[in-house]
Amino acid sequence: MISDSPDHGLIPHSGEGASDQGIDLLALVAAFCEEWRLALTTFLVVMVICIAIIFSLRKQYVAVCSIVPQAGQSNNDLSSLFSNRSPSTLYVGLLQSRTVADDIIDQAHLLDYFHTRSREIARDELADKTTVTSGSDSIVIIKVKDPSASQAALISNAYLTGLEHLNGVMSEDSSRQTREFFQAQLQQERDDLNKAETQLEQTQQKTGIIQPETQTQIGLSAIASTRAQITNLEVQLAAVLQSETEDNPQVKLLRSQIAQLRASEGALENGRSSSPVGAAPPAGQMPQNDLDFVRAQRDVQYHNAVVSALSNQYEAARLTEDVSRPNFQIVDRAVVPENKSWPPRKLMVLASFFLAIILGLSAVGGRLVYLRLIYNPANQTGLLAIRRAFGQE
Repeated sequence: MISDSPDHGLIPHSGEGASDQGIDLLALVAAFCEEWRLALTTFLVVMVICIAIIFSLRKQYVAVCSIVPQAGQSNNDLSSLFSNRSPSTLYVGLLQSRTVADDIIDQAHLLDYFHTRSREIARDELADKTTVTSGSDSIVIIKVKDPSASQAALISNAYLTGLEHLNGVMSEDSSRQTREFFQAQLQQERDDLNKAETQLEQTQQKTGIIQPETQTQIGLSAIASTRAQITNLEVQLAAVLQSETEDNPQVKLLRSQIAQLRASEGALENGRSSSPVGAAPPAGQMPQNDLDFVRAQRDVQYHNAVVSALSNQYEAARLTEDVSRPNFQIVDRAVVPENKSWPPRKLMVLASFFLAIILGLSAVGGRLVYLRLIYNPANQTGLLAIRRAFGQE
């Protein structure tokens, strides 16, 4: 150790002028060499402290697993619920959700592992250990850091299971809502179909129309047949009147038959009463009856078509709910890491070595500066003023 003598070749003697003062490099090197014990002591102390700190750091292992989201494969795909976000970004958010964190806490018994009863503290600890990233290739990577290699792998794989659970629940909820919607619409349409069928039945009973085209054709044929019979009898009547009078029984019979046929024709053309179901309606009622029947039949056909379409959609939604599955594929499951990821002890020891050298040299330099400041006659007046200011003299 250096003696208390102030002269190390760096302090100017009293005969030297202030303007000639400078740093003698050779004297400086010599002074540093004289203080080798201080430098060595500082170096060793710093190295011991740094090595103690370095080897007190707990080893950290990183377990890695990865998934690939598969968007647009089914109607219950989660990404279809959030179409404005990319699938990978969506799954990164899901992996960082509280629901997944709670699932992992239960799977890996993290409350016991973290020695806490608070789920909030456990979530914070889990979040500090976990890194979830998404690359440009849409692969979502999950990294879990923990002092235990097996625990890191367990937590990492628990993320996959938790995501499957959350994905399944959300998909089932979406499918269930879709199924319930189609179920309600289907029931409503079935009720409307029943009402339309009842209305068609009432229309048939009221108009007697069962097959409009056939019944109309029969009605028109009956009118044409009646008119032909009237014409035939009128011809016969005209032939008889050429030789007989009105009092002739045959003339009276022909006129009676013609009158009956004309009355029948009038009934066929302008009848007011409802016709029996399936019978030909009066010609005057045919347009309205046919229109009423077509409208009622069209309503039945419309509601029947809607019921058929909704039934197909309802069955598809029900089957989708029954077979809902995760919309991502697992690329890699986490395995127990063999090599630690932290701390890099070799690099830290090397850095500590250079730090100890720098601090050792700094200690020597600081001591030399201190001695020059204390023992330089030029500084005595200033030092005396400082002592007086603090009441030391």
